[in-house]
Amino acid sequence: SATSRNLFATLVCLRLERLICQFLDEGIDDNHLPFVRSDETGQNFKFCSRLHPKQPIKCMEGWDRDRIHNFGRTQWFMLAPIFEYTEEVKHYELQDNCVFPFIRDRDCYGPPIEGGYGSVSKVYIHPAHQRGPNGSVVSDFGWFPQLRH
Repeated sequence: SATSRNLFATLVCLRLERLICQFLDEGIDDNHLPFVRSDETGQNFKFCSRLHPKQPIKCMEGWDRDRIHNFGRTQWFMLAPIFEYTEEVKHYELQDNCVFPFIRDRDCYGPPIEGGYGSVSKVYIHPAHQRGPNGSVVSDFGWFPQLRH
């Protein structure tokens, strides 16, 4: 069953929570996030569901440019990835606007290690965004992901 927690949280951050029923009436839920820009160029773009990228979301059609821009920026904070610990190295394909759930960054651990085709940094990721073996929740900062830039 689909949820709308991320959509609702985005609307709450923008003080637009009263509009959640309009999205639900249109059949829009978290599966439709992130919303993507329509093909229109310039400042007059509209948002579409990622599931229907050519079809503008009707309940957003009357929104002004600033409200659309703010929604587009804020939605990414609700879509931070959850990283899973596995025995083998797991690679993640992340979108350009992805917000990382770092709570301490590389500045705490010195400069990144340079070499080859990039650099690697040690970071702390918030425990709510980590899954241990068999899907268990990580309760401390027991492992350090290495990020390649």
